[in-house]
Amino acid sequence: MKTQITTLPNKLKIVTSAMPGARSVTVQILVGAGGRHENFDKEGGVSHILEHMLFKGSAKRPTSKEIYQEIDAVGGYTNAYTGNELTAYYIKVPRQNLGLALDIMADIIVNPLLEQGEIDRERGVIVEEINWRRHDDSGQLVGALLPPLLWPNDPLGQDVIGNEEVIRTIGRRGVLAYQKRFYHPNNMVVSVAGGIKHQQVVDMIKSLMGGMTYQEVPKFKPSKPGLSLHKVTVYNKPTAQDNFVIGARAYPYWHKDDAALSVLATILGGGSSSRLFLNVRERKGLAYDIGAGRQNFIDTGLFEVYAAVNSEKTTHAIEAVMEELAIIQQELVPDDELSKAKHKLKGGLEMAMESNGSVADRFGTQLLLVGKIRSVEQAIAKFERVTSRDVQRVAREILAPAKLRMAIVAADGTNAKLKFEEIIK
Repeated sequence: MKTQITTLPNKLKIVTSAMPGARSVTVQILVGAGGRHENFDKEGGVSHILEHMLFKGSAKRPTSKEIYQEIDAVGGYTNAYTGNELTAYYIKVPRQNLGLALDIMADIIVNPLLEQGEIDRERGVIVEEINWRRHDDSGQLVGALLPPLLWPNDPLGQDVIGNEEVIRTIGRRGVLAYQKRFYHPNNMVVSVAGGIKHQQVVDMIKSLMGGMTYQEVPKFKPSKPGLSLHKVTVYNKPTAQDNFVIGARAYPYWHKDDAALSVLATILGGGSSSRLFLNVRERKGLAYDIGAGRQNFIDTGLFEVYAAVNSEKTTHAIEAVMEELAIIQQELVPDDELSKAKHKLKGGLEMAMESNGSVADRFGTQLLLVGKIRSVEQAIAKFERVTSRDVQRVAREILAPAKLRMAIVAADGTNAKLKFEEIIK
């Protein structure tokens, strides 16, 4: 795989990853606009609304039907997602339809209609998405309850899906104003991966998006130090299964200890042979689903352990999780377990790089948020250098009891709250 980067005169960055033999291509455009860029009380959720709206019609294709028909006609598909720091749009098509994918993607980014009638219709869809999360998906809900404990009074602590009141009331003027603040070439990356040639992509993008003009874009404020004084958030609702997340602040992109944290997360909760899965689920039978993971942001990060448990076993499951977090701080990880975690991370990364969608997203995100890309070989080398002492040192730094917070969705989370607070004392 050969990866190349070109920056157009208007500062639009283009990264391509040529994958010999690939019969498809993924075209992705990433924009530096997400939840962290919003004033939650006045425009919380506008990034997400805009993500939905760009597929509702453009100057060249006035309706969503026309957009989707052209993609469906060649066997392709499209989607998008909104995060804290970016919004991403992508189309995957057979490689011979690269020109079509680039044309559609550029069209919806550069010339969206953003019609008031479509906004009114789409707001109902997003409100239903909020209701589904709140009432039907406890796993999604509990994940949204943890960030306010780690980043209180900060945009990172707000739910990216948005403020329901804003979603119900914001009009075309508000959506358009947000789009005009952030959707500029110097705040975008075009990432293309698959059966392509770099110069061919550059020439097409230059023709389609080279006329966009550079404009200064507002920056979000760095995350503030300090955790919530509240150690636990409880959301009570009728449910036979409790969901809880225990988490802490972690490292930003490419921090010197992020590789060690990745190894730590894998040892604790990365798959069916991880410590949490074997000890909490298999041996003690306390959880239906359990795992651990970490997420990076530009200036901070998130580490979390998540579990779905029988309501009668919640306090025991919390005790068992906290025991594992304590052990990995106290005892060095054996060499064979460390090696297994590294191989798992390496294998997962190598397999992901067989998907041109994963490649486009990985390198596009890195280029947008960090300003450069790290090859798979460089990432693997970082994992290989991690030692058991690195894992222990990072565990002690990230998982110190005073730094931990918990969110739980349960029929009655009172005892779980008391148990967690008792342990971290």
